[in-house]
Amino acid sequence: MTRKRSANGSVSTFKTSRGLWRAKFSYLDPETGLSVRADITRKNQAELLQAVKEIQQRSEHGYALKDSKAALVHWITEWTQTRLKDSDRKGSTKELYRNLAKSHLANSSISQMPLGEIKPLHLTRFFSGLSSGSMSDSTRRNIYTVSRVLFEDAVNDGLIARNPMLSVKRPRMKKTEAKYLSAEQVSQVLGQLKDSRHFRAVALIAVTGMRRGEALGLEWENIDFDKKVMRVRATLNRVEGKLVRSEPKTQNSRRDIALTEQAIQILKTQKLEQAQERLKAGNRWTRSSYVFATEAGGPVDGRNLLRSFQEACKRVGIEGMGIHGLRHFAATFLLDSKVPMLVVSRILGHSSMAITADIYGHVIEETAREAMETLGGRVSFGS
Repeated sequence: MTRKRSANGSVSTFKTSRGLWRAKFSYLDPETGLSVRADITRKNQAELLQAVKEIQQRSEHGYALKDSKAALVHWITEWTQTRLKDSDRKGSTKELYRNLAKSHLANSSISQMPLGEIKPLHLTRFFSGLSSGSMSDSTRRNIYTVSRVLFEDAVNDGLIARNPMLSVKRPRMKKTEAKYLSAEQVSQVLGQLKDSRHFRAVALIAVTGMRRGEALGLEWENIDFDKKVMRVRATLNRVEGKLVRSEPKTQNSRRDIALTEQAIQILKTQKLEQAQERLKAGNRWTRSSYVFATEAGGPVDGRNLLRSFQEACKRVGIEGMGIHGLRHFAATFLLDSKVPMLVVSRILGHSSMAITADIYGHVIEETAREAMETLGGRVSFGS
C-alpha cells in the first residue's frame, strides 16, 4: 500500500490492496460550519482527486456537497416562482422564459431526470430533437438561452456543481432575408386602413421604423413638436394577460427619433382627434396620456393593431406579413438611400450594428456592389 499527500497537505491519498484509490481529508460543512473528516474511494487517482476537488470547492462556496436529486421539472417550477420572478428582466422576457421552460423543458424526455444527473449529452440530444421539428430557429435559440439561465441559477443556488449547458453548442440560425413591404405596398395597406382607428399608428411605424410595442407605449410627453423629436422611453406589451408599459429591452432601444413633417402631421392629427374622443367619453376617459389609445383613453392591445394590419394586407393580396414588415420597409429604404448603417442601427434601436448587418445583409451587399462599381468608374488604366 502506498500513501501520497497532496501539495497543500490537506488530503492524504493512497492505493488500497484491492487496487482502488482512497482519500482522507477535511472540509468545512456548509450547513453546520464545522470541520468534517471525509473518506472516499474511486477507481483511479484522477477520479479521486477530481472528487476531492469538487467537494472542497462546494464547501468553499457554501454549496450542497452533492448534486440535487430533485427532478428537472420540479426545479423549473421552483425557478419560475423564485429566481426568474425576482430577476430584473422585463416582464415580457420573464413571460417568454416561463412559457418556453414549461412548454418545452418541462415536457421533454429529460424533465423527470434528477437535476444533478443531467449531462451535456442529454441536453444535446434534447436540442437535436427540437431541430428535427417545424420549430423556428429563433425559438430554438430562445430555448437554449432559457436553459443556460435555468441551469446557471441551479449552480448559483448550490443545487449542482457545474452548468451542463456550458458544453452544449448553441443552435445555429439559418440566414433569411427579412420580409418587408415595398413603398407601393405600404401605400396600398395604408389606403385600406384610412378609416381605421389604427391608421395613424401603422403610418407612424412605417415612417419611423419603430417597433409595435414602442409605438403603442408612446405618451404625449415623449413628443416634442418644437424640437421635432420623438423620445422612445417605453414599450407596451402583454404580460401574464395584462398590458404592461415598461422600459425598453436594451439601452440602445431607448433613443430619440427625428420627426419629419409627415410624422409631425400624423401626430398632430392624432392629438386633435383624441381630444375630440376625450370630450365624447367624458367621465369614462381613463386619464391616460397614450398617443394611441382606445375610445376611453386606455392602452391599445397590440394584437388588435396586428389584426387590423393583416386584414388590410389580405385585401391587397399580401399574406403572412407582420407589422415588423413596416419596420423592415423603413430600414431597407434608408439603406437603399445610402444612409450609413450605424445611423440606421441607431434609428432602429438595435443593440449593436452587427444585428443590423445580419438582418439587412442583402441590402448592404447590393449597396457595397454599387459602391465598388462607382469606385471602379473613377479609376483609369490609361490607353
